[in-house]
Amino acid sequence: MRRGDAEYAAALEAAEEILLDWVTRPFQPLYYSRLSDMLTDRGHAVPAHEGPMPYLLEDATRAHGGKDMPMLSAVVVLRETGRPSGGFFKLARQQPFERPGDDTALWLAELAWLEREHRTA
Repeated sequence: MRRGDAEYAAALEAAEEILLDWVTRPFQPLYYSRLSDMLTDRGHAVPAHEGPMPYLLEDATRAHGGKDMPMLSAVVVLRETGRPSGGFFKLARQQPFERPGDDTALWLAELAWLEREHRTA
């Protein structure tokens, strides 16, 4: 599976659906391993911590976020730390997001923004 091929496009669509559904729920972390399992259940073998996973998260986040919108991938965290991986914070500081602040403040602000924008009561 490579960015741009049909298999990647299908996995990206599935990842977007999962993330868009997840952010409407009361907050609970979505572990990389759980996301991997959910993608596998939909027919996409995506390892939790290697291969296309970081690209899927980046592309889904870029497709559904920006400077004036929250980052969907903020809910995806490492089981060991309960926080996103370093790739999330790197993406957050790139265009179009350009998020300021230290990692913890940035991430908590994204979660609060998702809460306001996407979650139902």
